[in-house]
Parts: sequence; structure tokens; C-alpha cells
Amino acid sequence: MDECPVHKAIAVRQAIEDWGATVVILPAYSPELNPIEHLWSALKSHVRAIGTTAWSELEPLVNRLWPRLERHYYKNWIGNCGYITSGHST
Repeated sequence: MDECPVHKAIAVRQAIEDWGATVVILPAYSPELNPIEHLWSALKSHVRAIGTTAWSELEPLVNRLWPRLERHYYKNWIGNCGYITSGHST
């Protein structure tokens, strides 16, 4: 996990360890190891491809894209970042 203060809470560490995982603190800024960075990149790419520039269109667009991105790509992003995805259902 990254160095975000909320991630360093004892309850978060305990929840991770309760799943049988080991907490690994990422370097200060390591987007290549952080799956959420991949999600944001893909989301921004889709928004750019659609070409919306109106703020009023952005929220409905993101709401439409988000579930599709999450469902289709998150396991690959997690795996590509070096995290183990087997053994737990999502």
C-alpha cells in the first residue's frame, strides 16, 4: 500500500493481515505498482476518446464507464502490479 495516512491506520493493516496477506509499503511515488493509477489512466483515456468537454456530461459519462472499467480490467492491473489475485473471490 502507499503512504497515504488513512492506509496506515492499524485497522487497515489488521484487515489486510486478517485476509492472510502481508502489508508491503510502496515507495513514495510508484504509479507502476499502484493499480488505481492504471484505472485513472484508462478512465481519462476513455473520456478523452469520447471528447466531452462539458462538465455536466462528465459525471454521467464516468458513472457509465466506471463499472465497465472496474469489472474488465482490475484483475489485470492488480496482477501487473505484482499483487497475487488467486485464493480470494472478488
